[in-house]
Amino acid sequence: MKNIYPINRNGNWFKGNLHCHSTMSDGKLNPDEVVNLYKEKGYSFLAFSEHGLFTNLSEFNSKDFLIMPAIEAGIYVKDSEKCYHIHGIQGSKEMIKSTGNTPLNHNDRMAPPDWKDVNTVQNVIDKLNNTGNLVMLNHPVWSLTELDDFIDLKDYFALEIFNNSCEMETKTGLSTVYWDSLLRRGRKIWGIATDDNHNKNKFGDASITWDSFGGWVNVQANELSQDAISEALLAGKFYSSTGPEIYNYGIENGEAFVECSPVEKVYFRSNTYGYSRCNKSGEPVTKITYKLKGTEKYIRIECEDKFGKTAWTNPMFISE
Repeated sequence: MKNIYPINRNGNWFKGNLHCHSTMSDGKLNPDEVVNLYKEKGYSFLAFSEHGLFTNLSEFNSKDFLIMPAIEAGIYVKDSEKCYHIHGIQGSKEMIKSTGNTPLNHNDRMAPPDWKDVNTVQNVIDKLNNTGNLVMLNHPVWSLTELDDFIDLKDYFALEIFNNSCEMETKTGLSTVYWDSLLRRGRKIWGIATDDNHNKNKFGDASITWDSFGGWVNVQANELSQDAISEALLAGKFYSSTGPEIYNYGIENGEAFVECSPVEKVYFRSNTYGYSRCNKSGEPVTKITYKLKGTEKYIRIECEDKFGKTAWTNPMFISE
């Protein structure tokens, strides 16, 4: 069994939210207000994924903060409450060049297409890929879709496994069951946690940030640039979290391992039954290993703290 080291313990980490909204679509706050909120919380990058509207708000870029150009394209199933929200995050210059097509530009619109069948969704995915974007399938539980509704979709690099706004609003933000279903079928798909913040006060006296700062990614990249972040995302050099930090993980000498901030439980998830571990003494866990059985096709790790907050590694594909 080969050793796998997805990240470098001493690499550069950049924290970001890849899914947010402003007054440019259905958010409550202006873009500059959203940017200031996230900068104050120590975020390094943000993607404004406005509904049907591609934005490139590069005027907010600085040496320590980056806006990733993005769009959230909607497809609505006829005579049904089901929908698909497809996320496009503009890739690196090399990704765009390799398509041979003109990339999306600021204020370009993608109106919801007329529904015919699931190929309507695939066409949107293809359009985003063909214009140099990384494509993610957003909040499938909130969208009322079943696995059968998107099992045949292809060419998206990530699934939104946690959506803070959906979780806060209707407890429909967690999609890891779908993630494992896809992984067990041999699909190589990364998992991403986001806020999807709209900053609309839906709970009376709730703070304007009620749906912010609840889900994010920590990306390991050489520098804070669109090229570096998008390349790292595509390569899976990141982890997702709602709280805990992950410092290192991988497979070495037939054992999966993880090093993290103090947590209560660690879960090793796979196509087999996997493994869970907590410290018998009740002390927090910060480092743990699991000897693999040899039947795993992939393995991913979840670290859960005493507050129920979770960090997710990306899957490691053992059979490759």
